[in-house]
Amino acid sequence: MFCELLTPGFLVIVAGLVHVGIAISQYDVPPAKIEVFYPRGFQVSIPAEEGVTLFVFHGKLNEEMDGLEAGTWAREIVKAKDGRFTFRDRAALKTGDVLYYWTYVIYNGLGYRKEDGKYVVTGYVNITGNDNPWLTPNETTANCRPSVTIVNGVLQQCAERLVFDEQFSGNAIDDAKWTEQRRFAWEPDFEFVTYLPNTEVVFVKNNNLFVKPMRLTDIYGDEILRGRLNFGIYCTGEIGTNICLRRHSFDILPPIVSGQISTKGHFSFLYGSIQIRAKLPDIKWAFPQLFLDPSEFAYGKSDYSSGQMRVGFTDGISKCTLSGGVILAANRTFRNLKMCEKLCNNGEGWNADYHVYGLKWTPDVITLSVDGEEYCEIDPGTGFGNIRTNGIRLPTANLLNMQKKIAPFDNPFHITIGVGVGGHYDYSDRIPNKPWTNLHVRAMVKFWNSIKQTNYPEGELAVDYIQVFTV
Repeated sequence: MFCELLTPGFLVIVAGLVHVGIAISQYDVPPAKIEVFYPRGFQVSIPAEEGVTLFVFHGKLNEEMDGLEAGTWAREIVKAKDGRFTFRDRAALKTGDVLYYWTYVIYNGLGYRKEDGKYVVTGYVNITGNDNPWLTPNETTANCRPSVTIVNGVLQQCAERLVFDEQFSGNAIDDAKWTEQRRFAWEPDFEFVTYLPNTEVVFVKNNNLFVKPMRLTDIYGDEILRGRLNFGIYCTGEIGTNICLRRHSFDILPPIVSGQISTKGHFSFLYGSIQIRAKLPDIKWAFPQLFLDPSEFAYGKSDYSSGQMRVGFTDGISKCTLSGGVILAANRTFRNLKMCEKLCNNGEGWNADYHVYGLKWTPDVITLSVDGEEYCEIDPGTGFGNIRTNGIRLPTANLLNMQKKIAPFDNPFHITIGVGVGGHYDYSDRIPNKPWTNLHVRAMVKFWNSIKQTNYPEGELAVDYIQVFTV
């Protein structure tokens, strides 16, 4: 329902939004810029011109607006970012969809609108740090070697082209590229971590991303470990599960707060080369999460059935040992079969300075490097499904053997960056003086008792840049 008065001004009331202003012909509302992303999400924006204090978007999908109705989307944007007023939504739009809309702007205290907007989705444009599209370029030069990389569902034309560039050059995490996690750690590793978008824990500063774990009790008080915590609708996990709601039972709540960001829903790719320049954390029982995780669980959700690629990994115990490779199953029988190790050269450890950690992923082989030096080549041979250890096959062997030899790494993956602590599989029970036992029902209590009288955790992960290239 709406009411409109046009002489000399107008009042529009739509679905609880109230817009007041004076219609003056000297100002025209700027045309809206609409960008649609794959696999989901779109944004509508206008320039943040001087004098503009409010931008309102009303829209519907595949159905024309009935005059000035509110529509499916009715949102007021009062704060500009990067020079634009931007409305964002995570709806999945497909080619051929039609977005009908009208917009409203307050300029120098007066209100103006632009009606009868219509946008037909003809493709996807995903923003990178330098505003280059992730769509395939129309290159015809002789130096274009054909690429096998697929970015957000689009086959790229040329190899060795930059398709993702994150320099962390702003003063905040770019929510057009990343989703900050708000959830409890879950299967299969059950890290002793509560992931929160806390600005003291995960933040951008001096052109670096920092992840600096702290104690849950520092945020919620000493009683929280034996209490209840519910992230509700703001949880980034499956709402209604223990990923979003946790209460004390046999064990305490995960006692460490950490940060984790992910490009899932923003940027994913199949085959490519990733470079991450980072200074790894120097925290006992903590590990950097420089991961590629499956965007689609084609081979199952549990126990790493759909795989994980680790670009660079240290455990906070053996500081001079770097590992990287792929995870094919959670249990220790198979977990580290395709992980490689490299010792540091200076004796100070990989966390003493910045290094460039690399992973190159093709349909035939996965290779790992550090500072440009290749230290691992993972060849699936006739297929990862044919791997055996002590005569035992992978639980997913039959399924993998029906696919490409590189399976489960034949589907899109996205980037995950964060810091994990403890858990049930990354630390062997054979490690001397390890305070907890894997899979024990009170593992987190034992871990907490070992660190609560100390200054733990002290340390941070710093990431300078992340780049992905086609292959």
